Amino acid sequence: MVPFEEVLFQVRKALQVSPILLHELLRELHEANVFSTQYYQSLYKDVFCNDGEDLARRLSLPIWQNWDISQGILDLALSKEEDLVSS
Repeated sequence: MVPFEEVLFQVRKALQVSPILLHELLRELHEANVFSTQYYQSLYKDVFCNDGEDLARRLSLPIWQNWDISQGILDLALSKEEDLVSS
């Protein structure tokens, strides 16, 4: 299993993507059942909170617990951001 700290690092990077991609990332994780609907709604409200570290940790635990599903979703979000930046 991947170390939690590695997942936390990836999530911190993912939180730096554009707001549109961040909302898409959360939606895709929810659709993949990484988050419950209630948890997704609470995260969605906190996306623009000032405490990015708290949000990263709240996202990281369920992502880590569902790493087989989450890894591809995270990688896709980060590659989309790289494509936007390089365009």
